Amino acid sequence: MNITGDNWLLFRAWYEDLTTKVKWEGNFSRGFKEKQGVRQGGVWSPTAYKVFINSLLKIYEENKIGSYIGSIYCGAPTVADDVTLIANDPYDLQTMINIQMDHANKFRYTISEQKSCVY
Repeated sequence: MNITGDNWLLFRAWYEDLTTKVKWEGNFSRGFKEKQGVRQGGVWSPTAYKVFINSLLKIYEENKIGSYIGSIYCGAPTVADDVTLIANDPYDLQTMINIQMDHANKFRYTISEQKSCVY
């Protein structure tokens, strides 16, 4: 992504000791620490997530794992901080899930069980 040198320090400082409050009907919640993921509603959060997850998306595309429409790869559409895995057969889908878990273990993040499903 061509982010080099001290530019990485910006991301580190941006997310280090991050505390968030939720605003609802004009009132704020107590602050709570964010320990994983990107700040919800943050202007740069979708971009930061895509920088982080790009290495996983490249693995899928470079290894031709997942679905295509003609010659266009569409196996892992990504929006904000969500990834959808699309495959034409269960073996490809299981391979994508296994790669996702390896990536999560390598980079020490957790896959949300509440947001994960298979259709």
